[in-house]
Amino acid sequence: VINGSLEIEITDNGKGFELQPASQRKGGVQAAELHVKSLDGSITIDSMPGRGTTTIVEVPLKRKLPLS
Repeated sequence: VINGSLEIEITDNGKGFELQPASQRKGGVQAAELHVKSLDGSITIDSMPGRGTTTIVEVPLKRKLPLS
C-alpha cells in the first residue's frame, strides 16, 4: 500500500511480447486495462520479445463516488 493505493507488481522471465498501441490492443491486455480502469486504477505493462514482462497495477483503496 502506497499513498492510499494498492500497488501490485508482477514480473516474469518468459518469452515476452511486443505491446501493441492502445488502439490496437485485444484479448488479455485489453481486458486487464478495462478491469483496472473500472476500479479507477492504472496499469503499466513493459514487455519485449525475449525479455519477459513486468506489469504494475495501482488501484486506489477508496473510490470516488459520483454525486447524486
